[in-house]
Amino acid sequence: MENICGSETGYVRGYVSGIRAGNEVISGISVAFAEYDTDKKVGAKSGVLSVDHCREGSLDIICGDRTYRLSAGDICVSICLEKRYEISPQSGKYSGAALLIDPEKAPRNLSSVIEDINVSTSELTERFSEPLILRRSNTAERIFTELYSIPEGIRTAFTKIKVIELLLYLSCIDTKPENTAGCTRSQIRLAEQVSQYICENTGSRMTIAELSELFGVSPTQLKNSFRAVYGSSVYSFVRKQKMLSAAKLLKETDRSILDIAGECGYDNGSKFSKAFSSVIGTTPSRYRRENFFTGEMSDNYLNHSKGTADNTLAADAAKNE
Repeated sequence: MENICGSETGYVRGYVSGIRAGNEVISGISVAFAEYDTDKKVGAKSGVLSVDHCREGSLDIICGDRTYRLSAGDICVSICLEKRYEISPQSGKYSGAALLIDPEKAPRNLSSVIEDINVSTSELTERFSEPLILRRSNTAERIFTELYSIPEGIRTAFTKIKVIELLLYLSCIDTKPENTAGCTRSQIRLAEQVSQYICENTGSRMTIAELSELFGVSPTQLKNSFRAVYGSSVYSFVRKQKMLSAAKLLKETDRSILDIAGECGYDNGSKFSKAFSSVIGTTPSRYRRENFFTGEMSDNYLNHSKGTADNTLAADAAKNE
């Protein structure tokens, strides 16, 4: 194993006996961090319950003939007897963390660690006998995010608290059938081909019917594949990619907001601002103020911003702020 632990991030690169190496915070319960920038195929120890979080890139968790694709912000809970991990060639990288529970070594109940925490590790392994995907779960995402940068002095105690918090959360979540279905390799190939086309044509207007005809599949097949792989509709994916493209242009160029909106297929500033806010979490004007790469607007942008169109757009954006 090559250990590259840092005082802040605590990343570990490597696997030991098929299990990602990490720090044991409670007997039989470990937290591991890993990052890869090449195609990887790694086996996992049988019988270990893992809660995998994708921080960046994507990760395929393969259990038998089903694949569970994790994108940034997604979490998979699984305990398959035959399981392996693959880094998606589409992203070419993965970084994230995993909570690993060995039911043979872990406490039978967490009440032995903290009084009144009635969580049975054996019941958890039975509860997740089928893999479960959590798409952008705010609670689970927050817990994992807090694990990535813990000050050295409180790392052990803080990690133990976060582990217990995560297991307590998992003990009571609703395991919906649609989150346990996984997807096939053919669904992954189709979804990746369509997503690549979408990413390369963010300025184009595209419908499900047009995409289906282009790739020679039925609309139902396209929608089901997309939902299984990415956990979202084609429409939501298209909008997200358009807004990510817009965010990059806002951050790295001095083109006017109205011009960028038009490139993303929006001829209405108010609708663009609303769509941008729903994906990025803030308005285009505020995002640019906080992220513009020079820290100051260029004279070219300032001159553009005096135009009537941009003033109208700024007024629309201000209403949403």
